[in-house]
Amino acid sequence: MGKPVVGDGAMVLGQVCDVEIDEKTLKVTGICVKLNENAVEPMGFKKPRLGSIRVDLPVEVIKAIGDVVSIERSADQLGSVAKRR
Repeated sequence: MGKPVVGDGAMVLGQVCDVEIDEKTLKVTGICVKLNENAVEPMGFKKPRLGSIRVDLPVEVIKAIGDVVSIERSADQLGSVAKRR
């Protein structure tokens, strides 16, 4: 939780705010990301007046996890797989 999420091109998309786990297999199936303001519009969302946008991303788009969570796509490519919470 709280790790920065970075897309292709080294753009910081936001921070991990939650993790989805399959209760039967105990495997991570996705992550929830609280988007930074600069990632909202490229991902196809409208900037909210208050608060922030949180989206769920499937584990298939994660390239690596370390000090940051590295995503294998750019912000504009993630719009098709990101599900708004």
